[in-house]
Amino acid sequence: MIAPTAAGSRPVALVGLPGTGKTTLGRRLAGRLGWQLCDTDAEIERGTGRSPAQIIDLDGEDAFRRIELATLTELLERPRAVIIACGGGLFGEPAARRRLLEAAWVVALDAPDSTLLERLGSASDRPLLRGDVSGRLAELRRRRQRAYAEAHLRIDTGRTSPEEAEAAIRPLAGSIPVPTAGSAYPVIVGDDAAGNLETHLPADCRRVAVVTDRSVEPAARRLAARIAASGREARVVSLAGGETAKSWASAGRLIERLASLELGRRDALVAVGGGSVGDLTGFAAATYCRGIAWLGVPTTLLSMVDSSIGGKTGVNLRAAKNLAGAFWQPRAVLADPALLRGLPSRELASGLGEIAKYAMIADTDLPALLDEGVESAGAGDVETLTPIIERCAAIKAEVVGRDPRESGLRAVLNYGHTVAHAIEAATGYGTVTHGEAVAAGMRVAGRLSTELVGLSAADREWQDRLLDRLGLHPLPPVEAAAVLRRLAHDKKAVGGEVRWVLLARRGEPVLDQSVPADLVRETLEEVLQTR
Repeated sequence: MIAPTAAGSRPVALVGLPGTGKTTLGRRLAGRLGWQLCDTDAEIERGTGRSPAQIIDLDGEDAFRRIELATLTELLERPRAVIIACGGGLFGEPAARRRLLEAAWVVALDAPDSTLLERLGSASDRPLLRGDVSGRLAELRRRRQRAYAEAHLRIDTGRTSPEEAEAAIRPLAGSIPVPTAGSAYPVIVGDDAAGNLETHLPADCRRVAVVTDRSVEPAARRLAARIAASGREARVVSLAGGETAKSWASAGRLIERLASLELGRRDALVAVGGGSVGDLTGFAAATYCRGIAWLGVPTTLLSMVDSSIGGKTGVNLRAAKNLAGAFWQPRAVLADPALLRGLPSRELASGLGEIAKYAMIADTDLPALLDEGVESAGAGDVETLTPIIERCAAIKAEVVGRDPRESGLRAVLNYGHTVAHAIEAATGYGTVTHGEAVAAGMRVAGRLSTELVGLSAADREWQDRLLDRLGLHPLPPVEAAAVLRRLAHDKKAVGGEVRWVLLARRGEPVLDQSVPADLVRETLEEVLQTR
C-alpha cells in the first residue's frame, strides 16, 4: 500500500556564518508560515541555564557541541513544523550535518565578510570570534565553506533583501521531498516555481548549460538570464524535442557540446522541456565528467508528474525504449503548472494517462480529485491540475525514496508500462504518445489483474471509464504480434520471462507476476483489436 506523506512537514534549517541573519530571517519565515521558530543557541540556554559562550568558556567547545547535537535531535523530532536557526558552527559538525540533511531542508545564508563584520561589531558575545574578529571570521569561512556547499539552497543576504530571501525559501518549505542516500531533493510545484532557480545551483558552480526543447526556448532563455544575473556563465543549448531526441547519437552530440562549452565537474545542467529533454539531459549529466549536477524544469504534464522525478535517465535504442541509462538524481525539480497553458491537447492527454496510473496504484485522494475534476483537467485548467500534479509527485517521491534504484517497490510505477513500452517500440518512437501507450497497457494489465489476482470488475471498469473520460480511447490498430515480439526485450524480464505489475484492488499493486503467454496474447488481441 502506497500512502505518501504530505508536503510541507519537513523542517527548514538556516545555517551560515555569524551575522548572516539566521535568526532575523527565521523570525520572518515562522511568522509568514505559521511555524514555530527554534534558535538552537536559545534552546541550549533555556535547557542548561547557561549561554553557549559560558559553556564553551567553562567546559570547552567539545562539550558544547555534544549539547548542541542533542538539542538539534530533539528539535528535528518535534511534531510541529519548525524553522531552526542553527548556531554558526552546527552544520560544520559531521554528525549534525548528516542529521540535518536527512531530516530537514537546509538553507545556507551567506554575505561578504565586509557585510558580516559590519553586522557583528566587536563580537564580544561570540567566543569563536574574540580578538581578531576579521581573521577569525575568515578562518571560520575557510573551515566551513565545504560543509555549507552541501545545503539544499544558498542565499546571499548581502545582496538579497529579507523579503526576497523569504520569498525564495517559502516554496522550499512547502515542497515535496524525494529522499536520496543521506539527503533529499525538493519537488516544488506552483506558480513561478523556477523563479529562484539560481539558489538551487551548487555553491561553486560557475558555468551552466540550459538544455531545452526549441518549443519552450523563450522560457529557457529567461532562466538563463536569471542564472547570468547571479554571476555565473549561462548558455542555452536548444534541441528538437520529442521521443526521437532520446537517442544514443543525440546523447553523444550533447556531451560533445558540453565539452565545447568547457563545463567542469562542479558546473551544472538545467533541463527545460518535456520528458525526452529531461531524460537526455539527466543522462548527459550522469556521464559527463563522470557526473555533474543537474536540475529539472519540466514543461509538460507528463514530465511534471513522472519522468522528471526519480533520477531515471536514459535514451532509447532500436531494440527497446530506455535501454541505455543511469540513475542520477537532480538537485531539484521545479514545476510551474502555468507552463502547461497552450500545451497541445494530445500532449496534455499523454500526461493524464500517467496520472490515471497513479490513481490506480496508490491509496490517496487522487481518484476523488479526478472524479470531480476530470473534464477540467482534460481541458488543461491549471487550478484543477495543480493539486493533481502535487499528489502524483508525492506518490512518486514516496516510491523513489523507498526504492531509489528499482530493486523492488519501485516496480509499482510500471503498472501499464510493460505493454506501453512495447507498443512505443513496435510503432516507432513518437508515433504513439507515451500516455496513449500507457492507457492501452493499463487496459491490458487491468484485465490480467481480474483474471489472475482478483481485481474487481468495478475497479477495472472505473479505470477504463476514467481513461475514456480523459480521451485515451483504444489505439489505432497495432499488431499484437509485433507488441509480443517487443515484450521479449523488456528490461524487467527475468530469465527471458516478462514480470508484470498487476492489481489486487485499486491502491494495492502485486509485483513480479508471471502471466501465461497464451493469456497475454489473448488479452493483447482483445485490447488492441488486432492479431
